[in-house]
Amino acid sequence: MLAVLWFAAAACTGSGGEERVVRVDFKHDEFASHYWRYFPASVYAHPGDTVVFRQEWTGEPHTVSFGSALDDVSKELRELEESFPEEPTPEQEAAGFQRYQELTEGVVLDPYLDASAPSAAKPCYLETGDPSRYRDASCPQQQQPSFDGKHSFYSSGFIAPLGPEGNVFRVPLDDEIEPGTYSFYCAIHFQSMRGSLIVAEPGEEVPSAREQSRTALDEIEALATPLRDAFEDMKAGRAETDGERVRGPIAGYHAGDEFTVAIDEFVPDKISARVDEPISWTVVGAHTISFDVPRFVPVYQVSDDGTVERNPVVDKAAGGSPEPPPPDFQSGPIDIDGGTWDGDGFFSSGLLAGEPSAKYTVRVSKAGEYRFACLVHPEMVGTLEVVG
Repeated sequence: MLAVLWFAAAACTGSGGEERVVRVDFKHDEFASHYWRYFPASVYAHPGDTVVFRQEWTGEPHTVSFGSALDDVSKELRELEESFPEEPTPEQEAAGFQRYQELTEGVVLDPYLDASAPSAAKPCYLETGDPSRYRDASCPQQQQPSFDGKHSFYSSGFIAPLGPEGNVFRVPLDDEIEPGTYSFYCAIHFQSMRGSLIVAEPGEEVPSAREQSRTALDEIEALATPLRDAFEDMKAGRAETDGERVRGPIAGYHAGDEFTVAIDEFVPDKISARVDEPISWTVVGAHTISFDVPRFVPVYQVSDDGTVERNPVVDKAAGGSPEPPPPDFQSGPIDIDGGTWDGDGFFSSGLLAGEPSAKYTVRVSKAGEYRFACLVHPEMVGTLEVVG
């Protein structure tokens, strides 16, 4: 079925070029998951073609961003990483993080808390200049130009999952673009999510749309295979965090050290408990444990003027649960007692994220069957049966 979906012949564009498709993230049909990747990682095209980025909405926000400003940041981050000691002191870690913030200011968005880089959150097309100057203001509004390879910043901004252009960002290549390799990035998952656009000389042979689709499938399968094995470990009670076996329900998981490609499932997804009995989840990754969830809770809200803001309902605790600490994958595990829920009204842990995991405990004081969910990942749901 996947091959049928992916093997689409190249279509003609209005300019006479062809369309080349790149998938942004991926939704697996065996288990809910997310992939901070582009598929294929390298896409081939000619001047005048259009590259169509199609997002698979997993709840994870993404952008498609080109430009010399990002290339410069990426180069300096690589140099910073290469110069970093294997066992840094706390002072070196703090200095390294400060330097990372300085380098990425205005062009990279924190996926959890930082909405202070409008140039990265909204569409932005700059022929010259540093996009960080728009940290506190949006880029000038303009019609999307063709990509000529000379822009300092050329970005989709947050790719909204809804609306007439939901989950799609089209990049028309200028007829005069110089053949060569152009990098593109997700401004939210900058370190792990990047790809290459390889523009060939007019008339030069490049892989067909079908061949590139096959490459994308192979790349997906290489990442999905260990994830599939990890999902089986979850179900069989073999899941581990930091070398220790996980006991009890698990919220989210990943394969080994590869946390940028992860499972978005509750295992088990059906739980039974007695009234006032503590239920504890081990949370791997960044998730919420939420009850009586509204039908639609957008993680990011886009206003009429295009302003993008993180929805505070997602991150904040509700219903009497204590506020969680900010997501932190450096300072160690967190353990939160969520208290007791009376079974009525919206109740949420808020966003939980710790290293290597977080633990969240809650009790329910009234018998009944209750649905629970992660507010970030729409397919991550479960059922709790509470008996007297």
